[in-house]
Amino acid sequence: MITEIEKLLETKTAGKKSHVFFTQWQVAKDYIPQVLSAISQVFPHYSLHDRTHSETIIYNIGRIIGLKTLEKMSAIDLWMILSAAFYHDIGMFVYSEEKINIFQNKDFVELIKNCQLETSSHLHEYALCFDIKEDTIHYKDDILDAKNYDAAMFLLAEYVRGKHSERTQESICSNMPAKLPGNPIPQRIIEVLGSICYVHTHSFDKVMELPFCEAGIDHEDCHPRYIACLLRLGDLLDIDNNRFSEVLLQ
Repeated sequence: MITEIEKLLETKTAGKKSHVFFTQWQVAKDYIPQVLSAISQVFPHYSLHDRTHSETIIYNIGRIIGLKTLEKMSAIDLWMILSAAFYHDIGMFVYSEEKINIFQNKDFVELIKNCQLETSSHLHEYALCFDIKEDTIHYKDDILDAKNYDAAMFLLAEYVRGKHSERTQESICSNMPAKLPGNPIPQRIIEVLGSICYVHTHSFDKVMELPFCEAGIDHEDCHPRYIACLLRLGDLLDIDNNRFSEVLLQ
């Protein structure tokens, strides 16, 4: 299905200003999976959020609306489908320097405090590995063991997972490699993509706050609310039991 959408995108943008969508996608489809594959290196217990997940979302969208509907869509909507499927979980990746800031963040400290108080939390035992002194996190035990190691990883993962749509939006709007030299994709369009990815973990009311229609390039319009719904459906339908790597879990 990706191949079919790519061909449609190339055909619809040939010789037009909107060809930048096809050019950017050629870069993104190789770059983004490298970032996504690194998520499992930081959080090996996560379900897979690699290229296969993104491709499955696109395949699911194709099955929902069909190729004939895709053929009628604008170039920018096609680019939004491809990009949203690949970018929507990029906020789950954590750079090394980010960890330093997170460990000192008051929200992270509050997460540990709450988990210590909530005995029913699946992270309760891990949170008890730490002492909070003047809003600074300290290990209770000086001995490094598997539980102490896992405690930091699982609590960090919980924090990142809970904020990953916000992190994705920030990453797209600030760091997205869509800003190609010479003829970049307008920032307003990048921000629309960021908003689509942001709402994929939020209530449907948030989806309905997205504009029904937004101006694109070459007098074409995109439909953020529609693309957001397709992303959510494609994501939810990736329910096969091979989402977890047995190798990484071991």
